[in-house]
Order: sequence, then C-alpha cells, then structure tokens
Amino acid sequence: MKLKEFRRKKDWTLAHFASLLSIDKSTLCNYEKGRRFPRSATIKKIEAVTNREVRLSDLLEKKN
Repeated sequence: MKLKEFRRKKDWTLAHFASLLSIDKSTLCNYEKGRRFPRSATIKKIEAVTNREVRLSDLLEKKN
C-alpha cells in the first residue's frame, strides 16, 4: 500500500503522520510524491507505524 493511500485510509493529516515518523511534513509529502526516498531508519519507522501495511517494495514502485 502506498503512503498516501495508507494515510487517507487512517484519515490522518500529513502533519500527524509525519509526527509519528519524527519527520517534517514536507519530507513526507516528497515521499508520497516519489520525489525523495526515505533512509533505512525511516523505512523501518514507516513499517512499524503502518504495521507493515506499507513496505519497502511499496516505496520502490514507480509513480504513474
């Protein structure tokens, strides 16, 4: 599942989700848009916070 899809499913704002990941909301926005790729520590946080609903393979998929 994509980050944005997960966030919307949970009805979380960018700011809330970013705070759970201890990152800036603009950074999360860039991850969602595929402009930046998270570091390994952030990937681990994403997997933990999303209960592995968002995985590394989801982050690697190309955007349409």
